This record gives sequence, structure tokens and C-alpha cells, in this order.
Amino acid sequence: MSLAALVTGCRQPDPVVPVPEVNITEGVAAPEQLEFYVSATQADEIAFICVETMDEVKVYKAEALFEEGEVFAATEEPVLHTVTGLKQGTEYTIYAAAVKDEGTAKYYSGVKELSMTTGVVPKILEFVDASKTGFSYKVNAEEGQMFYH
Repeated sequence: MSLAALVTGCRQPDPVVPVPEVNITEGVAAPEQLEFYVSATQADEIAFICVETMDEVKVYKAEALFEEGEVFAATEEPVLHTVTGLKQGTEYTIYAAAVKDEGTAKYYSGVKELSMTTGVVPKILEFVDASKTGFSYKVNAEEGQMFYH
């Protein structure tokens, strides 16, 4: 009589790889600054960079954002960030990514992007003419606005 033996091996399940996800949402656009909110899940750090939008778009990889951009600790709650010193009436693109550092390996999120345009300060006074004794100007007022001088 023959006995058939069934041998099975126990294999350890593959470890669950953390997949960070970054989120970026629009805040306030002012004449020379932009405000936006950034958050991430399953991440240790977030990086972002704000660049003027050009016809030729540079493709940013997540790793490059951590080398070239601003890096800060990740939170699941949105954190307000402000970029100042920008040009009025100009479109900018903000790129953001997150990373989970497991010691032996780093896991990056995909890169998210947000386009925003800075505001423009309205030109209220407009020079018209000047002479030796005076000058004239025009006030560009919208309906209902009042100016005193």
C-alpha cells in the first residue's frame, strides 16, 4: 500500500506597501503671493515647489521635488502655505508630492499639481497731463466707489 504525502510550503505574505497620497487645494490669490493648502495620508514628509507656468512644461518627479522644493512634515489635516515675491497677474503651477520612509525603502506618491494666478492691483489713478504749474489725473472708479482728495 502506498501512502501519498502532500507537502506544502508556508510562504510569508508580501508586506503591505504604504502608498502615500498628497492633496493640494487652492487658497487665496493676492497680487504678489499665493496661498494653498497641502496634506497627505500615509506619509512622513511632503514637498512642494511653485514655478511660473510656461509654454514648455517641466515634468517634475516626486524625488526631484524633495531635492529642489520646500520639505515639511506631513499631516492629514490641510496646512496653509504661502509663497511670496511673485509677479502680479501671472499664472503659477504648484507641484506637490509625499513620501513614506520605511528605513530600507522610500515610497513616493504621485505628483499633484495646482494652477493659480496672482491678482492684479487695480490702477486707480491715471496720469493725464502736466504743466509748469500743475498736473491732471483721472480717477478710474467703479460704480459706487468714492474717493476723496
